[in-house]
Amino acid sequence: MPATLLSEVLMNELARRIPENPDVVKKVNSIFQFNITKDGKEVAQWTVDLKTGAGSVSKGAATAPNCTVTLSDDDFVALGSGKLQAQKAFMSGKLKVKGNIMLATKLEGIFKQYSKEAAAAIAAAQSGAAPAAPAAAPAAAGPATGSSASSAGLVSDGLFAEIGRRVAATPALVQQVNVVYQFNITKGGKDAAQWTIDLKNGAGSVTKAAAAAPGCTITVSDEDFAALVAGTINPQKAFMSGKLKVKGNVTLATKLDKVLQGAKAKL
Repeated sequence: MPATLLSEVLMNELARRIPENPDVVKKVNSIFQFNITKDGKEVAQWTVDLKTGAGSVSKGAATAPNCTVTLSDDDFVALGSGKLQAQKAFMSGKLKVKGNIMLATKLEGIFKQYSKEAAAAIAAAQSGAAPAAPAAAPAAAGPATGSSASSAGLVSDGLFAEIGRRVAATPALVQQVNVVYQFNITKGGKDAAQWTIDLKNGAGSVTKAAAAAPGCTITVSDEDFAALVAGTINPQKAFMSGKLKVKGNVTLATKLDKVLQGAKAKL
């Protein structure tokens, strides 16, 4: 069953680590789709987008992958933790590639950067322990224009992480919303973080970075974002009072309640 897939642990670890190394997007510049199998049957699909924005990892098929890789859950874990080489896996038939085969040669380099963390996450999952929390992504992963404010201590960071988990668990949100949001989070009157909630591409994703082409850009303080999630203020009142500023399609901000409601339990 998909719930027992160790590849999901590895993909979640990869999702946490990619924002720490934004250069990987420049180096790879490709979108990978992974079809994960177990006992000969396809059980999961993942998109590793190392082409758009600061990069992202989302559960679901890619809209336009440059390279589609099919391999078993066990072999993916071995590949991600550095126990299996991509070239050997391909030559032995353990790894099947569709699209640009040359891009598959970059896989080893991608996973090698995170192999220690991946191995630790896998070991923790197998032992039933929670994996160690990764270091917070550096502010450079989502540059805020005209600001040097630190994103440390932002309540919104935890809320966006919770929204990301809900998006992964509710793929229907993409069909219902069909929008890419960019959130500019401020603290003390200064930009402190940028986040993208992509509810348009693939199965949706949440990443700490500016969006490449947002349909709606929202600027709100860390405190007011938490209040929006908690339901103590609604988006319309926040907009009318000036607490929430919108650039782009203003009507898309009316869909925010549906997007944010899943993070309320985090508060």
